[in-house]
Amino acid sequence: MNVKDMCNYGKGIVESLSTPEYKQIERRMTVPVLSVLLKEVGLVGLIRLFWNWRNEIRKIRSYNWTHIEKKGASKGVVESTFQLVALMKTLDEALGINKAKGVITEIYEKTEETLKKKNSAVNLFMYPIKELEKCEDRFASFKEYTKGMEEAGIKEKLHEATILEDSKDTLAFNVNYCVVHEVAKEYGNADWSFPWCELDEVVYANMSAQMGFNYSRSGNLPSGASKCDFRFSRN
Repeated sequence: MNVKDMCNYGKGIVESLSTPEYKQIERRMTVPVLSVLLKEVGLVGLIRLFWNWRNEIRKIRSYNWTHIEKKGASKGVVESTFQLVALMKTLDEALGINKAKGVITEIYEKTEETLKKKNSAVNLFMYPIKELEKCEDRFASFKEYTKGMEEAGIKEKLHEATILEDSKDTLAFNVNYCVVHEVAKEYGNADWSFPWCELDEVVYANMSAQMGFNYSRSGNLPSGASKCDFRFSRN
């Protein structure tokens, strides 16, 4: 199968969030989200969390984001960013940053587990797992799909990225600028971009184990590194 014909190939985040595949993921996320949060804060605390999150989204929307807008990010990208950063800020204030990070990671891991159990055709990043697994050269197909995803992110101004190596056995690239990181940093704490960064750690780690390649990273922007680096290689 041609990689360019695969589900969601070349779509940016805003376009992907409106697809039937993502709507299915949202439904599958309901149980993991509620179960993890109820365990941490209880029913009353859960209601308070959602109330505070909504209020935080309103606050962040009213902030002066002129310099972000000048970068050219679409309204859809910026709105998605606001929701993630506001969520992390709300969890930080309720649980502390370390516990909040643990909650996000647990939600992602349980969602990935649920999608796998349900034999979903896509994962949390909406990679077409079933289609990629059928390819004669899984790694080569994964590389092509990933490059298409990164190019789409660059076009919609979500981030700026540079490919360092694209060979038969390796794909390595750096993200030097990310809207989510910039918004979180400007709003008060770069760590509030954690929900976006943690997607990489959970999804790519699971994919590498499932499809037989290696994923590694030395650092990311929120932790103080000069870039988020990504390296994928064949086993």
